[in-house]
Amino acid sequence: MTAEDAAKGLETAPHERRWRRRSLWALLLLVPLALAEQSYEGVMRLLHNQDLLARDVAWKQAAEFGGSEWRLTDLRAEFERMDLLLTRMLVRAMRNYFAGMREDQVLPIGARELFEPELRSIDQTRTRLLSPRYADRAAPEGLDDLDATAELIRKTIARAPSLPDFSDSPSPPKPTRRLRTLGRPIRN
Repeated sequence: MTAEDAAKGLETAPHERRWRRRSLWALLLLVPLALAEQSYEGVMRLLHNQDLLARDVAWKQAAEFGGSEWRLTDLRAEFERMDLLLTRMLVRAMRNYFAGMREDQVLPIGARELFEPELRSIDQTRTRLLSPRYADRAAPEGLDDLDATAELIRKTIARAPSLPDFSDSPSPPKPTRRLRTLGRPIRN
């Protein structure tokens, strides 16, 4: 049996071909209609809630969006709250770090230059917390932590060796007292 013989055996009557074409055309019409009927309720709910359209909402007023109730608040207050929290955590971590340093711990050459920016950072933080923006919300114990941390950093800077000065200065630099601590053995 050849392919031509098989094709002749599958020939259908003209009225069957006509109904097959009509069915295909009906599918082109009925599938979109069925889809529209199935999704009608969801689309109407979406349009009723106006989730696709931008709308103005007053501060601290609740509005429904995406099936949930949302409230528009001032983000500056939230930012300031988080800023105060992170500042307290930073100051506490710095205080714990410098409090954990032993008095006889040998510091590397150039430690002074590493710790001076930390002291400036503490001073800038104190100035910022005393500004009118934060003055009523800054905790007194936080300011005390800042003062104690600044004092610990100053003590560490006083005994920390600085980087050597290799510049062409007219007079040689005088040896400082800090250089005597370099010869001490490290104790555990």
